[in-house]
Amino acid sequence: LGAGESGKSTIFKQLKIIHQTGYTAKDRQGFVSTVHNNVIQSIKDLLAAVQTLELTPDPSIEAETEVLNAVKYQDTLTPELGEKVEKVWKSAVIQQAYA
Repeated sequence: LGAGESGKSTIFKQLKIIHQTGYTAKDRQGFVSTVHNNVIQSIKDLLAAVQTLELTPDPSIEAETEVLNAVKYQDTLTPELGEKVEKVWKSAVIQQAYA
């Protein structure tokens, strides 16, 4: 079927997920922190892109920017942080950096 590290286990796991039982509740719970950290890291990357692209920062998201930039990897996406991420995401400068 293929040499070691060629992805055999991965393909069989994916087939099981797609065509049989799907993810268990425990599996899904295990992804929560990864998704939360990806959201936080992505918005921080966009904030950094504003500086890299020399865009004019939006003063209306200054407080949210400070809070989000202070968040460490191990932090979870609380409802309060989620609101800050949403506000920053909706700002014109972040949309410009994203485009």
